[in-house]
Amino acid sequence: MLLFFAVFFISLLSLFFLKKLGIYLSWVSKPSLIVGSREGIPLTGGWLLFPLTIFSLWYSQFSLWVIAGAMIVFFMGILDDFLELSPLPKLFLQSVSAFLVMAGSLHTTIGRIPSFLNYLITFLWIIGITNAFNFLDILDGLAPVVGIFPFLGIMIVSKWNGNSSVFLVSGVLLSYLFSFLFYNFPPASLFLGNAGSYLMGFLLSFLVFPLSFAPPGREIALVTPLLLLGLPLIDTFYLVIRRISQKRPIYRKSEDHMALVLLKKGWGVRKVVSFMGILSGILTFSGVLITRMENIFSLFYLTFLGAFLGVLLKKVLR
Repeated sequence: MLLFFAVFFISLLSLFFLKKLGIYLSWVSKPSLIVGSREGIPLTGGWLLFPLTIFSLWYSQFSLWVIAGAMIVFFMGILDDFLELSPLPKLFLQSVSAFLVMAGSLHTTIGRIPSFLNYLITFLWIIGITNAFNFLDILDGLAPVVGIFPFLGIMIVSKWNGNSSVFLVSGVLLSYLFSFLFYNFPPASLFLGNAGSYLMGFLLSFLVFPLSFAPPGREIALVTPLLLLGLPLIDTFYLVIRRISQKRPIYRKSEDHMALVLLKKGWGVRKVVSFMGILSGILTFSGVLITRMENIFSLFYLTFLGAFLGVLLKKVLR
């Protein structure tokens, strides 16, 4: 716990200087047509995530392949902030990073399905979650508020699993997010930038792989990772469906995000961030809960949760 407090206070101080550095380098947000976006805010908040990631992964003895994958994702984000990369180069670099994670022996281990399917699921999961968090980083405070809960959920399950490596990495990153909120909560004075949001999603995507969620007799708990990262997945699914229905390219920027739809309905930024943070907390809590529930109770609970979220989201988004 002493380490986590140290990371929190060191991050708090470091982010102050990174904010000044971003202003000095003019590494700031640009004008955008997206409602709620603001220009002139430093994009250097995610830069601290990089050394914390490398240190925690190395100290926790994760494979060098995994560390290399994280490095590629971070520098891809830097290039995207500076050059606004097209989708194809980003997909290529993310694919390389996903393969490096698998080379480091991190992948899904779902029983009763062929190995190649486990690797395919792993690849799609890493790409999906990495981009889902980048899509989510569109409002002051939204990505860290939503991200705190899955990191906390992973930390709890890793403690139950006795996995000290995942516990340490998730704890370090959780401490960073709490400190970052001091600068990013609305009205933000510092942004993650693409470098930070891509890296955060990438880390969350593979930290679930070493954990055991579904022991014999509780197979339904296999959906726990989907619940831990449920809000980014729901937001991405909602975004994709709206863009397809309106016959627009999935990869092109638009105001179809859940948060922006709520903003256009007259919700304030803090209300939107709080609402989506609560949803993330509910989904994370549910994911952690069903790892301790028998299949029959999990089935009833998930049915109720699905109905509740369906009714709630239909009401607020229509």
